[in-house]
Amino acid sequence: MNEFIAFLGILVGVLIRTMVPALRKALETSPEEPFKWNHRYTVTAASAVILAFLVAIMAYPRYAPPEDGALITFIEALGFGAGLNGLINEASQWLILSPS
Repeated sequence: MNEFIAFLGILVGVLIRTMVPALRKALETSPEEPFKWNHRYTVTAASAVILAFLVAIMAYPRYAPPEDGALITFIEALGFGAGLNGLINEASQWLILSPS
């Protein structure tokens, strides 16, 4: 059971880290120009869920679930997934060669 909770925590952590910039952008819209949903966002969100699932599958073997309770396992796995996705995002930004 701890293994499932750990995988779920990693998946939720990756999803949260993936969706935070989009949520921040949606919340920063001005009252004069309300946020409008574009169907491209749906495709982006669906691909983000699929990629988050793939990242969680690849990251899970590297994570050792603790023997503590389910809540501690979930919180640690959540941090592991969010941190891993943050590292991947930062590394991709540093490695992409910009034409400046």
